[in-house]
Amino acid sequence: MLDIAILGDISKSLNRDDLSKFRKVVIAMIKRIGVEPKGNHFGLITFANSAWRHNLFKQTKYQDEEKLLELVREKIKNIAKKVGTRTDSALRLARSDLFNPDNGDRKEADNLLFLFTDGKPYGHNTADKELFQRLSQNLEVSERSLIT
Repeated sequence: MLDIAILGDISKSLNRDDLSKFRKVVIAMIKRIGVEPKGNHFGLITFANSAWRHNLFKQTKYQDEEKLLELVREKIKNIAKKVGTRTDSALRLARSDLFNPDNGDRKEADNLLFLFTDGKPYGHNTADKELFQRLSQNLEVSERSLIT
């Protein structure tokens, strides 16, 4: 049983092909891993010049595969109009909103976070290094490029 956060870069530095590949990978992951009320739950955050949380683990509507896939298709569809890649804001939002017991983060479920980005940060505050260090404590980090 997993609580899975998906953080996706939709910034202007992406091209349409990158965005399409990202959407396809997320859809395939959901279909492969599965989602259900007593099983795996997903939370979706997209980011560019800001970060936007689209659902919570506890929202039963998105514990249905078709509803979750609709959300993914809708929110990972357009590249942002403003410049910026606020990965830091997305990570903060995941920590405060998704990985929060009040919002459905389950003690008995393992937590996973997938970060999809082209790796071109823009607009970060240098003080965010401390945040990244705190977030990465006790996490296994695997960096792989899914978009080549």
